[in-house]
Amino acid sequence: NYTYYLPQEVVDIKNVETVKRDNKQLVCHADLVTDKGSRPYTIIFSENSVGQIIVSYNMQLFYEPN
Repeated sequence: NYTYYLPQEVVDIKNVETVKRDNKQLVCHADLVTDKGSRPYTIIFSENSVGQIIVSYNMQLFYEPN
């Protein structure tokens, strides 16, 4: 059961850092804060073929230094 690790209700976003930015996508690292604490996530914004913005996120399983 992975529901504990998924952000149920994000109350704040901290430590936002842009990792990659080009004409196809924007990739950020950020700490998503919930009532259970905060966890580091990778957030990806991309545009599909009909111009819709798609947002996906994954919990970072390890620290990625710059």
